[in-house]
Amino acid sequence: MKQQSTYFLNTAILIILASFSAIFGQELLGERLKVTVIHNGGQLVANRIQFRDNDKEPNKITINGCISDVAFRDRKLFIGPAAIVLSKETHFQDLQPEDLQPGKSISVRGIFENAGELFATSIEKESSEGAAIEIIGEVSQSQSLKNGDLQLVIMGMPITIPMAVYYRGTSLIRHPDDKRPEQQFTVPLFGKPLVIGGEIGSKSGFDGDFKLNRAEQDDKLDMENAIELEMFYRFSRNASLFLETKSNREWLLYEEGGESSVTSEVERGESWLLWGNIAGTPLSVQIGRQNFREDREWWWDRDLDAIRFYIATRKFYLEMGLAREIAPLAFNQRKIEPDKEKITRVISRMGLQFTRNHQFDLFFLAQHDYSDRPFIGNIIAAGREDDIDASMGWLGARFSGDLDFEIVGDAGYWVDIAGMGGQVRNYEFDDVEIEDEEQLVVAERGTANAVGWAMDLGMSWQTPLPLSPTFTASYAIGSGDDNPTDKWDRNFRQTGLHDNNNRYNGVDRFRYYGELFRPELSNISIFSFSAGFPMLKSSSLEFLYHRYVQVVASEELAGKIKADPNGIDRELGWELDAVFGIEEWKRLELEVLGAIYRSGAAFGANANKLAYHVTFKMDFNF
Repeated sequence: MKQQSTYFLNTAILIILASFSAIFGQELLGERLKVTVIHNGGQLVANRIQFRDNDKEPNKITINGCISDVAFRDRKLFIGPAAIVLSKETHFQDLQPEDLQPGKSISVRGIFENAGELFATSIEKESSEGAAIEIIGEVSQSQSLKNGDLQLVIMGMPITIPMAVYYRGTSLIRHPDDKRPEQQFTVPLFGKPLVIGGEIGSKSGFDGDFKLNRAEQDDKLDMENAIELEMFYRFSRNASLFLETKSNREWLLYEEGGESSVTSEVERGESWLLWGNIAGTPLSVQIGRQNFREDREWWWDRDLDAIRFYIATRKFYLEMGLAREIAPLAFNQRKIEPDKEKITRVISRMGLQFTRNHQFDLFFLAQHDYSDRPFIGNIIAAGREDDIDASMGWLGARFSGDLDFEIVGDAGYWVDIAGMGGQVRNYEFDDVEIEDEEQLVVAERGTANAVGWAMDLGMSWQTPLPLSPTFTASYAIGSGDDNPTDKWDRNFRQTGLHDNNNRYNGVDRFRYYGELFRPELSNISIFSFSAGFPMLKSSSLEFLYHRYVQVVASEELAGKIKADPNGIDRELGWELDAVFGIEEWKRLELEVLGAIYRSGAAFGANANKLAYHVTFKMDFNF
């Protein structure tokens, strides 16, 4: 009986694993992918896949690569096994038909016909690296192979997707702000490739009149140069290691009323081990310093020391992590920063794509601060003070998706809602000198029960108008405290892991509540409107307007403006931003950003004053 039970158990496990593999293969059917392949004789083998938004015309295809053969008599050319048909309607950009010679790199857009040929609508010159071919199209067939690999059919061509390619480890090292080359430097290590890459960046910024008073000397100009070095190594099909080190040097080039300065730091970045698709299932586990992020960064975008479990398919996603800082971030620090020390977090997210173009997400975060709770009169070492200890929980949901309005364009929408509650301990400190050494003494301490709610909703409309503008309108609100004298604090607080950073339809991500003001969504309502324009081949220009109003008039304000409101009026003012992103090259990214803010009546004597912000960024990826 025991042997029979074992037999049935093993059989059940095999059936479950086979089912997961089959589901995994079928999940890609009908999806639009960008697949980077190598043509090994008669076989196409993928080394990278990326998901793309589904097109209204599923037979639209883009293929990039080197011409392998030309048949002028038949008005055909070939990129690997892909046959491309030329016609009088084919539009040529930056080249002529006579330039179509074997070895020439081109990008072809066209319509795929059942005959197995791509009828080219446009051909342009392309600067590609190596022998790789990029194919962007819809999957017409999908099946799982016995060895765990997938075989897809795009444009009538069978493409083998090794299990190691459709693998969580690779996607985890790609951030939305990164533009790493398709082919990175590799060296062999124990018979497997060690991938080495990273980024060299430079950022300069000017802040002017953030105190909203010309008499105050607060203008500053700074510059930061940074380098990130990354190494990715796959031990086996499902196990991988990622290591990252960051080095940055900051110059305060000018500070009005102050002195220039230079600081340097070398920090540990992401450093994790991942065991993905355990036993052929969608379950993965990751341990080490890793990035927690979601698309809008409204909930979180932080590197944390953690262990995290995933269950991921194309339609369903679940993650749960336990995080706590275990070591200082910078190598020259002896202790963890006091506002990050002894905080334990449980972070969870569930996503469900309930139709092709619509998704529902649930978010949960619980944190408990186990740091010391000093009493009034206790002495604290200078630099080790922590003003706020919070043990809190957040729960919320997001609905998002795309709408097809046919001839008037497409639209994307989002609705975020969140609630939070917990307990907050606040401390105030006074300077004290003990034995000729500057220290701090706890002067005040208080505890409040915190509860609040927030909402953020918006829509982006991609229009068919001249210049192809995208218009976006949004409204966000975080609750305020209308009774500050009781023991309840009703100001909503974001998680502390948020960045409020996203892109609409351009190439650059930006702070969607304002690049200058950068308010936390606490006791504030924000109306925003933007107009974005695509430019050149891979660039964009975005103009944004934001209007800020306090929910409850208060003297406290969470943001980068250094002036205090009067606590009587609610109108905080408005901001205009312009973001110009240039990504015309495979490795180089440029961004120029300008912002101007005008204060409202809430700042009393400092109302109707202007503040300025300018940033220039340059990143080189390798």
